[in-house]
Formats: sequence, structure tokens, C-alpha cells
Amino acid sequence: MKRTKLHSHWHALPVDQQWVTVLLDIDEVLCVAQPQAASTVLRAFDAGTALDPLLMKELLSPAAKETLSFVHQQLGGPVRFAISSNWRQSFARAQIEVVMKQAGLGFVGDGLQAGDAWCCSPKTGWHNRELSVLAWLEKLAVYWHPLRGAYLDASVGPGHL
Repeated sequence: MKRTKLHSHWHALPVDQQWVTVLLDIDEVLCVAQPQAASTVLRAFDAGTALDPLLMKELLSPAAKETLSFVHQQLGGPVRFAISSNWRQSFARAQIEVVMKQAGLGFVGDGLQAGDAWCCSPKTGWHNRELSVLAWLEKLAVYWHPLRGAYLDASVGPGHL
């Protein structure tokens, strides 16, 4: 199907279904060089203790947060997020919401896809992210267009894709 037909199809959807979904990884994308971060946060949740404010302030890379904030602002309108990270295996949706809000990305916590669509569930084992993402797209996406090789490069600052 030509791009113009797909674009027309998307605009023909009800307004409450016209949003952009960002599939979001956490380890080594948002949470850089902190291999124990997920287990530290998970232990706090399991113990029922408050998350350490200093840990939460430093949990996510400032450059990655700035870049994701820039992308969120530039996309405008409704933006939804789905977690494709390994964190989806250990954390409940409500926990991811808390982590994102306390780490300074409240718009991600508030913008998680509804229901089970908030994460890309594993299709053939939790190590195969590509199959999990493709299964998510096939099941839940009304309109999608893969951008092969596109990525956010937080090292060069906001605005660079």
C-alpha cells in the first residue's frame, strides 16, 4: 500500500485512536552504565520501601531524558509509550509508571499504552526483542511503518535522529 493510502487510513481513524507509539528500551538507552539499577529498584518495590530519591534522580541519563523529552514535544498531540525493555519482565505497569515519574519522565508513565499493550510481551523467550516487537505491532498496531536503522542518538543532543 502506498504511503499516501496508509496516511489517509490513519487520518480516517477516530481522533482518540490517532497517536504515535514510541517503543522504549530502558537498559543502556535510558538507564546507561547502571547494570544493577533494575534489581535495586525492584528490591525497594518488593520490600515496600520508598525509592531512594538520589537513585531516582540519577537513574536515567540526562542526555537520554532530554532527547526523549524533545521527541515527545516535537511529535505533539497524543503520544503513547510501550516498553520493549527487559524491565517489562520484572516490573508491573504501576511500578514502571512510578519509576518514570520519579526519574523525571512523568509523560512516559502517564502515556503508557492501555491494557496489556503497555509492554511488548515476549513471543519466543524474553531474549528475542525483535520478535516481541514484531508480535506487538502485528497484534496491536493499526498503522505502522518500520524505520529500519532509525535510532535516537542522545550523545549528539536533542533533535538528532
